Amino acid sequence: MYTSTDDVYTYFRFLQIIISNDNIKSIYTASLGKHYRYQRASKQQDMLLPILTFLLKIAFVSSVIYEKYYAGSTSIIRTYVPPDKASWKVPFPNYSPVRYSAPCDANKHCDPEKLSPTVKFNSIDNNVDRRSTGKKYSINEKGFPMNPNGRTGVEGRGILPFYGPNYVVVSLITRSSKPIEYLAVKNADTDLDILGIPAEFVTMPDSVKITPKARTVIKEIMLKSYANATIEEIFNKVTKKTTLLFRGTLDDERNTDNAWIEAIWIQLADSNVRKLGLVEVEEGNNPLGLHWTPLDISELKARLQRFVAQANLSITDSAKQQAREFAWDMRDQGTAGQRCNNGQHRLDNCRAGRL
Repeated sequence: MYTSTDDVYTYFRFLQIIISNDNIKSIYTASLGKHYRYQRASKQQDMLLPILTFLLKIAFVSSVIYEKYYAGSTSIIRTYVPPDKASWKVPFPNYSPVRYSAPCDANKHCDPEKLSPTVKFNSIDNNVDRRSTGKKYSINEKGFPMNPNGRTGVEGRGILPFYGPNYVVVSLITRSSKPIEYLAVKNADTDLDILGIPAEFVTMPDSVKITPKARTVIKEIMLKSYANATIEEIFNKVTKKTTLLFRGTLDDERNTDNAWIEAIWIQLADSNVRKLGLVEVEEGNNPLGLHWTPLDISELKARLQRFVAQANLSITDSAKQQAREFAWDMRDQGTAGQRCNNGQHRLDNCRAGRL
């Protein structure tokens, strides 16, 4: 939804009444025209943030504040959505958002503006996974999918490739060192900016562990020292056991009423530096600017917390996700999240909480 600072302040006042805790009463919000931020004055308040996030979920309060203009545009203005009208369950008879669908890039597959009646939502359709995290999403009377997070002020496909969910795979590749390091991208050639971690839109997310661009660059570097068969063996070993850090919808400026981003954030850990950890990359020797950099675990957890606060998760799933975040296992660089053996993190097992 597109809303204002006053609305966010009202939400916090509502939560203050529920919580009745003096420590939380000093938490206030400041708007930078985009997302609100928690301003904290003490360690006690830091400890209360998970509670506050949980209560936000209970109160069904959306944590997103969209920009007035849609995704980098200076002409596409979002229709104002009052906080109490964001949910599709709430009638909004005067809601008439601008419609926008960017032209399809000739080099990329995307849905045309005029939706084909043969498109199969909530299923795999022509090698495009149109299933969403969790329960099925609704389809409106015009045949368009409805954003699980509610109204955004813009309808259509926007600049996203597909109507419905658009998956971004985030590949956190780590290796044991002091401190722990991860592969980061230097260049801004990433579809989701998360600590420089490789992230890329894909059509079949359950079959991707390492983003295609990063995999290509890593393989090109390794071919200088290893045979192709050896490289494929290394890839197979490192992708057999992954850790699912997060899976869910994201609040993103590119979202519309009918198209939205969902992220799958997985970790591939090389605990003994015998696989991908052997790859020596420098910013200047590859097109992505891939390089090893120290991992700030506290910042990683903070990012995961933000994702969970914004995701369209049930209270139960949210609690499970937060439990995974805070159980980072330093011995194998992983988290106590969903461990997906044999590289599987399919919709019907890891995503549903079944291993």
